[in-house]
This record gives sequence, structure tokens and C-alpha cells, in this order.
Amino acid sequence: MGAPGSSRALLAAAALTALAAGAVLGWLVHEQRQRPPPQPVRVGAALVLPERTPLPAFRLAGGKRTVDQTALRGRWTLLFFGYTHCPDVCPTTLALVAEALGRLPPAVRARVAAWFVSVDPARDDPARAASYAAFFGQGIVGLSGARADIDRLARAVGAYYELGEPDAGGGYLVNHSASLFLVDPAGRFAGVVAPPFDAASLAATLERLAQQEEASP
Repeated sequence: MGAPGSSRALLAAAALTALAAGAVLGWLVHEQRQRPPPQPVRVGAALVLPERTPLPAFRLAGGKRTVDQTALRGRWTLLFFGYTHCPDVCPTTLALVAEALGRLPPAVRARVAAWFVSVDPARDDPARAASYAAFFGQGIVGLSGARADIDRLARAVGAYYELGEPDAGGGYLVNHSASLFLVDPAGRFAGVVAPPFDAASLAATLERLAQQEEASP
């Protein structure tokens, strides 16, 4: 058995170590609270996140085509959430996106994609979503699928939608985000292009993003 004085010294040392560790932990927590989160960076018409998170697993379909989160890798992708019965915002936005894509130089266009994701799968099956998006041209991909997969992707990028009350004929409107959501070539949620915007500014933004990605190590 050790001497009483030695035991007391060990206990005192342990207490001091615990106090020091607590002080360091408290300082780290304080610093974390004081340090503001990274702010989005303005790139043309887009607000781009400096820190990005990979998208969760999902599976959607458009016509005979099935895609998952891996299909978003390799290109900048614009995601737009809407529905084919939309009276105004959806056709206006998709026409604008198609015009912007058509303005891009061929080398940039090859590195950019656009997806229309229906938030109304009860009325928009994959075939209908695909044909609706194809109407606008420029290779815009129209997709639908299970509600759980749509919700998983929408939540990951912060897209909002809410089904309205049915009318006497069973029809209904859907309130939904009007923004375009950006996914980078690594398949991560990268930012937002919020309305109002035009085709020229959107095209210039996509070109700048593609050039920045090329310049990244």
C-alpha cells in the first residue's frame, strides 16, 4: 500500500487534470458558439454553399429511365420541384431553364443537367413527368416516383411543397418552392438560385460554376 501522502498527491493531480480538461472543453464549446457558420457565397444569380453535404439515397423514374443519387455525379444539376398541372410557375420556370441551357457554349452544356421532379406522384407518373419535361426541350429530365423518395430528396435541399384541398371535381393545386436547387458534380447539395431570375443570368451563373469546378484541385 502506498503512503497516504502519495495517494493524496495522486488524487490532487487527477482533480487538476479533470478541471483542466473541463476548462478546455468549455473553451471549445464557447469558441464553437462564437464562430458563425460559413455563409453562402454569391456566384452570379446563385447562393453557393462553401460546405456541402452528399445527397441521401433515393430512386426516381422518368419514362423508362430510373435514376438514383449517383446519376447526379459528374455534372452541375439544376433541380426544380413542381407538378404537371401547375398553371404558371412550373411552365414559366422550365421554359426559362431551357432557354438558359440553350445559351451555354457546347463544352459547358455537356457539364450541366436539369431535372424536373414532380411532387404530385398521384397524378404524375414517371411517363407523364418525363413527357412534360421533354416538351420544353434541351434534355430536361422529368421524374416522379414514390412519395418517400421525393420527400427525401426535397428535404435534403430544402424544397417545400404542400398539397391543396381538392375542389368539387377532385382537382387541386400544389404550393411549392419556386427556386432552383443546385447539385455539384460530386453529388452534393451546393446552393440555390432564387427567383426572380432570367435566362441570361442563369446561363452566366452556370458557366461560372462550371469554370470554378474546372479550376478546383
